This record gives sequence, C-alpha cells and structure tokens, in this order.
Amino acid sequence: MEYKVKKREFQKDKIDYLEIFFDNGDYLVISKNEIRDFSVNLYDELVLGNDYWNSCCAVIENGYLKLKIQKQAKGFYAEPFLYDLKEYKKDRISYVQNRLCTRNDEITCIKLFDNYNWHFTLYCKTENTMENGFVILKFLPHKNKSFNSEFHTISLPAISKSIIQSVELDFENCNGITIDKDEIVDIQLKLKNELCWGSSDYIRNIEKGFIKIKLDDGLNEFREHSLYFDLAKGTKGSKQIISYLCGKDKYNLHDICHLYINYDYADTGFYRRECLEIDDIRGENDCDETGETDEYFEEDYYNTPYFIGGYVELQKDNIILITFGDTSNKYDNCNKLLKEYLTDDKKNKIILKQNIRNEGSKG
Repeated sequence: MEYKVKKREFQKDKIDYLEIFFDNGDYLVISKNEIRDFSVNLYDELVLGNDYWNSCCAVIENGYLKLKIQKQAKGFYAEPFLYDLKEYKKDRISYVQNRLCTRNDEITCIKLFDNYNWHFTLYCKTENTMENGFVILKFLPHKNKSFNSEFHTISLPAISKSIIQSVELDFENCNGITIDKDEIVDIQLKLKNELCWGSSDYIRNIEKGFIKIKLDDGLNEFREHSLYFDLAKGTKGSKQIISYLCGKDKYNLHDICHLYINYDYADTGFYRRECLEIDDIRGENDCDETGETDEYFEEDYYNTPYFIGGYVELQKDNIILITFGDTSNKYDNCNKLLKEYLTDDKKNKIILKQNIRNEGSKG
C-alpha cells in the first residue's frame, strides 16, 4: 500500500543543531551558530532509514548548506564519533574543513534537530567546497525520481501475522512487553493513509484494529520486557502480565502508545523493524480537558489517564484482546470506563478550582 505525508519546509532558524554522517559511520556535530544558510528540495519518494526502527526518511534532490565552523560546537551535544577524534580535538576548525572539503569523505545523510531534540533525517549526496571561509555543502541530484509534488510517498507491506517475528507493547510510562510470533492468535490493523511524525522521521499510524495474544508460560523466563516489577517464570509470570494489562475486572483501558514490530526478514544478518504510532481513542476536546494541569500544584489531581490507547479484555481460553481506535468503542465496557473517567475528572476539576479560589481568597 502507498502512504503519503506532506513535505516539510525546513528553516535555518528552527534548527537547533545538526549531525553529518559519513559512509564509514563517523559523524560530526554542527551547532546552531555555525549554520549560516540552508535550503533544500526533496524527492517525492521516501526511503527506509538505517535507524533502529527503520523510519521513513526524505532524500535531498538539490540545495545547499552553508557553515561557518567555530573552535567549539556550542550546546549540550553528544561528542562526535570519529576514528581520529584526537585530531578533531587538536584543531576543530581545520579538522572539519579538511574532512568536508579536502578529503571530501562521502556524506550519507544529515540529521536536523530542533530544541526538543527531535529530528529529521535527510539522505543526500554532496559536493563540498570552501568559499571565503565558509564550508558549502552542495546537494546533488542522484536519483531518476520525481521531486515536484507537495507530498512524500512510500509503498509498504500490510501488517500480517505471517511476516511478524515479535511485537513489543510499548506503554506510555515506558514499560514494555515483548510478544513472540507464536503467541499472536490474530492481528488485524487498519493503518492511516497518511504517515505521522513524532520525535524522529515518519512512521505509520494505526487507525483501528486489534491484536489477540495467548501467552506461552514457557517464554516468561526469557521474555524481553521493561516492566517495573520482576517477571516470574511460568504460569505466575503470565498471570502478572494479564493482571497488568486487564486489571482486577479482566477488562481495562490500556495506555499502549506504540507497537514495535520485528519482522521475519532476511536470514543474512539484515533486520527489518517498525514503530507503529497509536492515537488516543478520546476526542480532542476530552484529551485537552483531561490533560490539563494547574500551575499551583505539582501533583496530578485528575483520575483520567494521560493517554488512552484503547481497550483490553481477557477472553475465553486466556486470550487477551487488545483494541485500538474506533474498534475499542464497539465494546460496552470500554465506553463505560471512558464515561466513568471523564465524569470523575470533571468532579475533581470542580473541587480543584474551588480549592484554588479558596487559597486565593485567604491571600
């Protein structure tokens, strides 16, 4: 299926720093005050990135990057990764100028970071020169592809049980549980046609659907997880996971915000992974209201979860149903829990606002 996303317009002033990657794995860090001008035109077609989760990345068709290298990169950045780091530390200006313009080592991509440390990866081919003390990276056309559309596109396979190796359930609190392919009873996901961007590059977004799993007690001894508790072996471990997901009533709202999928890919040391975004099942108005915090208080006084990714329930034969998007709303218990949370939250807000007024009147 083909997916699309509207192209971004990158502005120099919005770049907090950038990283330049070479084909041997080295990278340089360039700080904001060194970036003097930047302009790019992007190919329409996205490519699968070399990052851990194989995000979808843009490719530069033409443009330029103008740099004025300083003695030190300003800001709180990770130190560059270089095979000759000592030479870099001796004289950063000469090293960067020489690496980029004299040696003209092959640049594979640049990463643009904003002040939240979120980034875009732009793959490229460059021709680099020195002009009046400035380093100029000229981006060169290197694909026989279109570049005039306002949208990026990429074709990716549908999600199916047959191509999955494992799935990690990633929770909003950074807990995670990995489910093996043999534990997946069924998976039916409808993905949005438009890609989304979170903290790094473009990924697919779940519109609705479900996954059914049946835990294998024997895997708990070796199961990868980042839970806040120690996972027991055997049946006890499975009961812990079921309790964590489904709660004491055997059904619950979940805060799974991503599915991290490892695919059953080539057997020659190549890996194919993907992060799928999950949206909050509540309407925007509800999310805005329940997500509010008050500057007078450090604690969260609201009962409503910060994020609700869908509904989960324990079905017959210990099969765990996990739903997303509109699919969750088909279950009465899901709607009941949502209503209870929203009602409790509004009550808490009334009490909280009254307390604020009372504190203000005392002052």
